[in-house]
Amino acid sequence: MKIAAPLNRFHEIEGLIKAGADELYCGLIDRTQWQAYASSACLNRRENLFSNLNSQKELKQAARITGENGIPLILALNEFYNQDQLISALRQVEEALSCGVDTFLVSDLGLISALRGKFKGIKLYLSSCATVFNSQAIKLYAGLGVTRIVLHRHLSIKEIASLKSLIPGGLAIEAFVLNEKCFNLDGFCSFQHGNTGNKGGLNFSQIPFLIWAARKYVGFFPKNILQFINNYLVSKSHPCCYTFRERGSSAGKITFNTADHFLYACGLCNIYDFYKLGVSHIKIAGRSILTDQIKNIRLVKEITGLLDGQIQREDFVKIARNIAGSAKKCRPLHCFYSAG
Repeated sequence: MKIAAPLNRFHEIEGLIKAGADELYCGLIDRTQWQAYASSACLNRRENLFSNLNSQKELKQAARITGENGIPLILALNEFYNQDQLISALRQVEEALSCGVDTFLVSDLGLISALRGKFKGIKLYLSSCATVFNSQAIKLYAGLGVTRIVLHRHLSIKEIASLKSLIPGGLAIEAFVLNEKCFNLDGFCSFQHGNTGNKGGLNFSQIPFLIWAARKYVGFFPKNILQFINNYLVSKSHPCCYTFRERGSSAGKITFNTADHFLYACGLCNIYDFYKLGVSHIKIAGRSILTDQIKNIRLVKEITGLLDGQIQREDFVKIARNIAGSAKKCRPLHCFYSAG
């Protein structure tokens, strides 16, 4: 199995590759465009400037470095678009192609159809935001030229096994193993995360120096400090963690997610299941999290190294949990696939 890892801090790219990433995925928000339009300029479900590469120059340099190391670079364009946004998305595809990027993570049917008709030789991977839950949907997207599908976090291992048995030959499957678990279904969620705009997410106006330093030198910050910053920012500004009260209800407040399990979900034990099922790629999420992705890649790499065809699941889980140690909290709410 290959490890797909996020790239949102350009200076880390060589470290991510050396740590064992088999491919990198990223978003692109041009800094000047973001200043002019704030979150409405986002085409990839991560509206923060600091969750993305910030210029064509960075994207081109990233493509050059990954190409020299034989590592694919994937550009995320995994939102759903109106007509104006679709034009912007197509423009970003053209810019990416000129930078040497030919692989895209997509979810919008209009974009998929347009790309299929306009460009030859590009690769399309289907984002979990497309919410594929059955074999008919898989066949539909495969017919539209998609060559890999990122399965949704809400599927159980049994459901993934059932889908895998029905997937057309040649179609690759990718599954999450770390970070960002939400009770909402991505493709059905009506929250407009962009409403937080310049005031949401990683915001210099809240704790400017600490956030800048943590993002730049994330590998040197103690885990508890990074977790404190993440929990503070997410719980304060992220729509997925807002608290609601139903009008006229005495039931009290309702919170969809807590910052803790939203940020630090884990499916490391299920790497064994994915291996047995023939899942080709395992995904580390976290473009919008202050976390040491180099350490995350090394962790996943070490655990995948246990797979040799002879180890039993019980032994694999025990050793994997020992390797992860205190890095991951082993609780049902933090587990992607605790339902089986």
